[in-house]
This record gives sequence, structure tokens and C-alpha cells, in this order.
Amino acid sequence: MTRTNPKPQQYSVRDLLGLTGLLAVALCLVPVAMLPAMSFLWLPIGLVLVFASGLLTAGRSGAKRAVLGTAMILISLFLIAIALCVLAWLAYVIFAIATNAVG
Repeated sequence: MTRTNPKPQQYSVRDLLGLTGLLAVALCLVPVAMLPAMSFLWLPIGLVLVFASGLLTAGRSGAKRAVLGTAMILISLFLIAIALCVLAWLAYVIFAIATNAVG
């Protein structure tokens, strides 16, 4: 009786972008939580991202995976753009505090 080795898991660009989006959410939840005006945006975006990534990794059928992969790419790019905006805002605040304290 021969035993076949299972095929190793291969990750696609969509999976990597989904993981990047999840990391962006994780990195930006803390500073954005300090902003009451923007914090309400992050809960639904994070929930949608986690739900979509779960569906993407669970369902490997062609059409469903393509649609979810495209949605993951768009959500990930949106979250990365927001993360960059938040980081730029934090750099501006730190710069303003530093120059105000010195001058």
C-alpha cells in the first residue's frame, strides 16, 4: 500500500495581499482607535477583511475564488492607502509636537 504525499500549500498573490491587508489593519487599529472620528470605520472594514480572507482560504472553487480574490485586492489596497495616511498623520503630529517643544 503506497501513500501519496499531499500537495504542498501554495500561496497566490491574492492570499499575500489579503495577509498584507490584515497586517495593515493590525498595525493601524491602535493609532486610529485614538481618533474618535475615524475609529468607527475600522470595525466593519476589519470584519469584512477577516470574513473575506476566511472565505478565500476555505473556498477553492474557481469563480468564487476569483471574485473574492478581486475583492481582497481592492480591500487590501484601500487599507494600505489608509495605513499610509495614518502614518503620515502620525509623523505630522510628532513633528508638530517636536518643533513646538523646541521652539
